[in-house]
Amino acid sequence: MPFKQAFLGVFLILTARAGFALEYPVAVGTHAIFDAHTTVVGQFPTKWRYELWVLDKRKDAFDAVWAIYSGVGQPNETLAGAIPLTMKADGSKTFPMERQATYALQEQVESFVPTLPPQYDQVWRGPPSTSGWYCSYQPVEVLADRVRCSFAQYGVDKIDQIAGTETVGEVYFDTRYNWMRELSFSTKQPQMGSAQYSITQAKVTLAQVLQRDEKWASERKEEAKEFFNVLKKHDDSLLEANDRLSDATLNISATLNLWPKFLEKNVSSRFHQLAKNQYGVLQTSVPSLQQIWSHRKKVVGGPSPAWTLKDTQGGTYALQSFPNPILLLFWTRTSWWSLMALRELKEFQNEFQSKGLLILPINVDNTDREATQALTTMGSSVVTLRNTDPNLVMAYGIPLGMYPSTVLIDKDKKIRDVRYGWGNQVKQELMKRIKDLL
Repeated sequence: MPFKQAFLGVFLILTARAGFALEYPVAVGTHAIFDAHTTVVGQFPTKWRYELWVLDKRKDAFDAVWAIYSGVGQPNETLAGAIPLTMKADGSKTFPMERQATYALQEQVESFVPTLPPQYDQVWRGPPSTSGWYCSYQPVEVLADRVRCSFAQYGVDKIDQIAGTETVGEVYFDTRYNWMRELSFSTKQPQMGSAQYSITQAKVTLAQVLQRDEKWASERKEEAKEFFNVLKKHDDSLLEANDRLSDATLNISATLNLWPKFLEKNVSSRFHQLAKNQYGVLQTSVPSLQQIWSHRKKVVGGPSPAWTLKDTQGGTYALQSFPNPILLLFWTRTSWWSLMALRELKEFQNEFQSKGLLILPINVDNTDREATQALTTMGSSVVTLRNTDPNLVMAYGIPLGMYPSTVLIDKDKKIRDVRYGWGNQVKQELMKRIKDLL
């Protein structure tokens, strides 16, 4: 049968369900297991296992955990990462904890368990993730029990084009149960500071979907609750320490003590090794955290350095000429998060510009052309200043290469806040500071 006729047959079957969104067969105790192989070209392949655990139900949503296992099939197989989420039957989901370290896990969930369209006879795309990319699925062939789709990931406002990242592949969906059966894709990504690209190839297969009993769901729910509660305390305490500049809280012993207590109490927990890893990462990162906090403490509360910069059109801007409070955003076209921050400045402009806040992006790339090309590709009309002097960046307590970074300056030209990185948490904290300032 020609493809067009086959597709029409499936179209008629699916449209008979008009008004009913496609759904995953999800219930408390659902245990979906995905096997994966990834290869960075030139290296040996790596085996992974991804699992979705559905542990509880609240109204029309399910509490779940996405887990990733490394060392699959080896004696050292271990739970290498996990993230909590709330998921509806159509796959739409929210993530109650925002952690920059686990944005990649959010991206995996959105790719392997996407939000389903009303029917499979149309092109559809998933919602943008926290990191600003989205998945696109386009049906290209209908088989007896599955639909083959082309698969690609795109950045909002064409950020993927600016960053030079390309992900394409194909995916098969089961038309009876709606689970993704198989996904194969290749990601091409420029290497930092080099004209070379890294190419990652991956294949993910749905191994099985099991329906576990109440005991299984209850045990995992309690173990996950213990781990994620400690993880939240860990994140909250670091955020608080990051903001207590008045006493330069470089001593984070209370945070460090969280994990030994958990490890002692939860020896048999499947999260034990993951907690041990988290503790190890924290210990090794303390010196760099302290250095970053020291940088911030030295400048916050002090006077801003005076500067005069030009924009990409040749216009001149002198800090001392502005009577307004000012928000500076140091950004580079080579950083995905810089581009996300740049596009989300619209929210700050909409809320604070009419109240007197002046927002000035400052690009740190080598040439004006790099900055203007990025803005043009994004369709942005924002005016950006340019700076190639590393001394100005360091004068604001920003370590070189840490972009994006934001600086909040009051009308007396004193530095009121310095933030590193981007994400919802950074945005929320920055907005609080701006409201207090205005």
